[in-house]
Parts: sequence; C-alpha cells; structure tokens
Amino acid sequence: MQEDHKPPPHLLDEIPPMPVEPQDRNQDGSFQNGTQEASSDHPSKEAYFPFLETLRLYAGWLLAWYALVYALGSYQFLKELPFRIPYAESLFLSPLVFSFTFAAYLFLLCTTLYIALHRNTYIGFFLFILGVGSFVLYRMNIV
Repeated sequence: MQEDHKPPPHLLDEIPPMPVEPQDRNQDGSFQNGTQEASSDHPSKEAYFPFLETLRLYAGWLLAWYALVYALGSYQFLKELPFRIPYAESLFLSPLVFSFTFAAYLFLLCTTLYIALHRNTYIGFFLFILGVGSFVLYRMNIV
C-alpha cells in the first residue's frame, strides 16, 4: 500500500498557481478539442443579487401573471368565445386571487419607495407597517 505524500499545509500557501493558457471556445462553451471546462477552486465571476431584489423579481412576474389572468378572465366574462379557458373566469372572480394581486402590488410599491429613499431602516419599518396595515384594512372590508 502506497501512501500519498502531501506537503505540509504551510508550504501549500507558498506554491504559486500554475499558469493557464487561454483556449478558444465554441459557441456552447466547450473547448475546440471537445472537452468541457473543469470546475476550479477559483471563485466564480457570477453575480448574485440581494434577497430583496430577487423577491421583487418574483413579485413582478407574479403581478404580470395576474394581469394576464384578469385580461383573459374579463374578456371571457364579457364576451362569448368560441372556446373556453378552464378556470379563467373563476380566477377572475376569485377574491383570493385579487388579494394576492394586491399584496404583490403593495410589496412592489413599498420596496420601490424603500429603495428610492436610500434604504433607511426607519423608513423601511414605517413602509412595512403601512403596507401590512393597508393589506389588513383591505381584507377586513372585502371578506
């Protein structure tokens, strides 16, 4: 049985990295010789967005989806179509779907104000209370 001899950890820090020669890549990211890029220990150059920005992106897409639901549902509700879109009219008339739409809108509105007012903690807390209060007031009067 052969042991793998590794240098002590304090010497590993002094070893310079091996130079990497640039290689030409194809359109799909593979190299010209057909191999794929191996993963490395170097940090990637991918950008990660903050949590609030990710939530705003999802809320925006959700609001766009609800706009499509309301457009199709209202058109089907007002005019007779030669085909039926299942559940479009029921989603259009649902108070729960409208509550989610209003919540997504309030979230986007409050976070936009928060970002525009330079992410101040006190203003953020005030906008949070204002948004939750508006939603609760709406739900108390709708249900």
